[in-house]
Amino acid sequence: MTTRCCNFYVLIFIALILVGCASSKKTVSTSTEPSSSEVQKLTYKQDFNQDKAIEHFIAGQVYELKGDYASAILEYQDALRYDKSPGIYNAIAKSYHKIGKHSLAVQMAQEAVRLDPSNIAYRETLVDIYIGTFETQKAIDELEAILRLDSLNYGALFSLAQLYESSKPLRSLELYRKIVENYGPEWNALQRIAELSFQLGRFAESAHALEMMIEIDPSNYELRKLTAETYINAGEFQKAKSILSELIEIKPSDAQARVTHMGVLLQLGEKSNAIKVFDEILSDDSIGVDIKLQAVETLLRRSSNDTSLIPKVKKSLNDLSARYPNEWKVHWLLGVIASEDKNNEGAFKEFANVVKINPKIVEAWRGIGVALYEIGNFEELIKWMKDGLKNFPDDFFLNFLLGLGYHRFDQNKEAVQPLEKALSIEPQNIDVISTLALVYDAIGEAAKSDSLHELGLKISPNNHLLLNNYSYTLAERGERLELALEMAKKAIEQEPDNPSYLDTIGWVYFKLGNYEKAREYISKAVEKGGSPVVVEHLGDVYFKLGDKEKALEFWKKAFEKNPSNEKLKEKIKRGQI
Repeated sequence: MTTRCCNFYVLIFIALILVGCASSKKTVSTSTEPSSSEVQKLTYKQDFNQDKAIEHFIAGQVYELKGDYASAILEYQDALRYDKSPGIYNAIAKSYHKIGKHSLAVQMAQEAVRLDPSNIAYRETLVDIYIGTFETQKAIDELEAILRLDSLNYGALFSLAQLYESSKPLRSLELYRKIVENYGPEWNALQRIAELSFQLGRFAESAHALEMMIEIDPSNYELRKLTAETYINAGEFQKAKSILSELIEIKPSDAQARVTHMGVLLQLGEKSNAIKVFDEILSDDSIGVDIKLQAVETLLRRSSNDTSLIPKVKKSLNDLSARYPNEWKVHWLLGVIASEDKNNEGAFKEFANVVKINPKIVEAWRGIGVALYEIGNFEELIKWMKDGLKNFPDDFFLNFLLGLGYHRFDQNKEAVQPLEKALSIEPQNIDVISTLALVYDAIGEAAKSDSLHELGLKISPNNHLLLNNYSYTLAERGERLELALEMAKKAIEQEPDNPSYLDTIGWVYFKLGNYEKAREYISKAVEKGGSPVVVEHLGDVYFKLGDKEKALEFWKKAFEKNPSNEKLKEKIKRGQI
């Protein structure tokens, strides 16, 4: 009974305040309840009677407390017939907002602000409505207006800072800082400063905000851990070390903190201390393999600047491999190290182990493909890539590597499908365009080949690989030789010592009948380790120059390098082209 009574008197008090200042006391004739159109136009027939206004306003408040906002609105509208107080408009606005009639809510709230523009509470109602209807800029405008009235209004500062986070992050930070400067180390504002500063790459500022939060809650372990990690991002490793050392004393079982601490010691050049921590982590049976691998990866990353760490990393991984034979991540890291060492056989072995344990690691299938390509085992490359595509049929790299394998294995018809698939995934990839163009040319699809070469040169006009390949295919067909020469010159300007490019320009000159120029370039190509085809070309040049003895010499050298070349074998027998 006492509570009800108190609530009733509170309602009366609120009502008296809200309707205390009538906007107009002009008397008009009484009429029936206003229509919805009259509400929208904000025109109400009025008989000024403050007592009746208060009576209806209190009734509206009671309905509002019960959650019956429609009835509350009717009472407020009745109150408005007797007193056009801005507080009544504001109350109607809130109730309309509650029942989702946002347009009417805005009209009512705007009228309240018009009648009393210096009242912050009325502007706050407008802000709430605009935020609820995702009219962010209008909400921002109202909040800026509130701050012009009260530059230190906490609610406006915080709300405006929140709204500016995505569009004006620096302004947002400025507002959050203003809260801290004027209201002290306020947790919510500091939290937003820390997060927003981190997102902006202002790690030192983020760490400073976190330090202020620690002063509020010094026993918060995770907060201190986050602060250490933020100092690491800021490059302030000494501060990070200090915090992490304390955390490890508090909670020695936190293996993740120990790994982070190890990384910081490496950054500070405390290599021996870091190795000691590393050994402790790897020998601790209570620590899982995932954390141990994180420690290994930390050491591996550092080894790019300190190669003396690599033997330690390799030994640790081999030990883990023996201990955890079915842990694919161990084999993955061994494969990565082997790849970096150009140990393609070792890389293939480890990546193959990965997919045997977990065939859903696409990067391992790619690693297998690259290793086999570098080894030159194209038959195995085809086999493995076909298996990989069973798991990842739409992977660009696997399709490209399969097509490349077929092409290098001289199965150009089979190369078409995977290369076309790769091109459909990455339509502007120059490597695919170039390879597929060569494949089309090899299977007699000259028009498609030329079209792809031209597409590639539109995308990358000075690409020396495309220029060289297109030039060579035209030379082989004896077509548009002047264009072929122009492209070959552009390619050789960029890579003057490339034996393939030297052979191409020499072969174009050969097709043009300029055999001396052809000999000049193709001889250089042979000197720089040209392929059997290049050596054969030099024999052809000497034949055209009338030196059949030299021609036979180079044809035979080419055949020694590629004894499966039946056409060359026949050429040697005939003794002529």
